[in-house]
Amino acid sequence: MAHNEEQHVLTPQRFLPRITVIKAEGQRNAITCRHCEDAPCVRSCPNDAIAQSGDSVQVRQEKCIGCKSCMVACPFGVMQVVVTPQAAGLVKASAHKCDLCQGREAGPACVENCPAQALTLADDETLITLAKQRRLRSACQEVQPWQRATPLCSQPNAGAKVRQMAMTPPRGEPDKLAAEVRKSHFEEIYQPFTPQQAQQQAARCLTCGEHQYLRMDLPAA
Repeated sequence: MAHNEEQHVLTPQRFLPRITVIKAEGQRNAITCRHCEDAPCVRSCPNDAIAQSGDSVQVRQEKCIGCKSCMVACPFGVMQVVVTPQAAGLVKASAHKCDLCQGREAGPACVENCPAQALTLADDETLITLAKQRRLRSACQEVQPWQRATPLCSQPNAGAKVRQMAMTPPRGEPDKLAAEVRKSHFEEIYQPFTPQQAQQQAARCLTCGEHQYLRMDLPAA
């Protein structure tokens, strides 16, 4: 949703996320285009519709023929082919992937809006810094406790959002009428939140973005 300027699209057909979330065995992980230096999708495109542009890989929509060769070639499974409506009832199939939010002054919207700071835009300097941190962490792990009176290094603190997520209490459920009362009628069995309960639940919000709509999933009766 961040790529749509933090606004919900009007129809499901127009919701075209550029990040894929993989769900398997209770685990979830977001994957996105790696903008490879020697990108397989660039080599596989028969119409030269995918090309290197600076430090990124971009799709030239006007040249894409929707052949799906890039989908087969991508080793990360992040390339998609989407269908968009055209004039006179026609549709156009074209490749769709992360474009690093070209033209957005603040940079990639997903990086800015991720509440857990799990996404980052890595340039050469970032990769060099990351390599240094990993080597330092390996050195810290190899040092035995009795070899130094003081710790060799300290682990970086988690981001503010991560700490906020860790301290957030579990979601509260609305009070439910007793079974003796429920079996005597077919009215709503869940009671509205009291002002205090509503305030407690509102405090759980991580303010990931300015959402246009709010959906609350209540447990089934």
